[in-house]
Amino acid sequence: MRDAFAAGAAGCVSAIANVRPELLCALRDGDGAEAQEEILELRGRLPFGRLKDAVAQAVSGYPTGYRAPLG
Repeated sequence: MRDAFAAGAAGCVSAIANVRPELLCALRDGDGAEAQEEILELRGRLPFGRLKDAVAQAVSGYPTGYRAPLG
């Protein structure tokens, strides 16, 4: 995410934004190093991947991969 904002992205879709929106705001505003580290740490602790897998098992055709950036 930090790289995307540095390259000029106007925003992103992130599940972590629901948990810690201030981290995404810090990335957007250029205070990215600390925020990026905390986001990576949160990703390791929160079950986002498992949640996506569970939804994919329940909903036929649900995308499980990451999508390329728009634009």
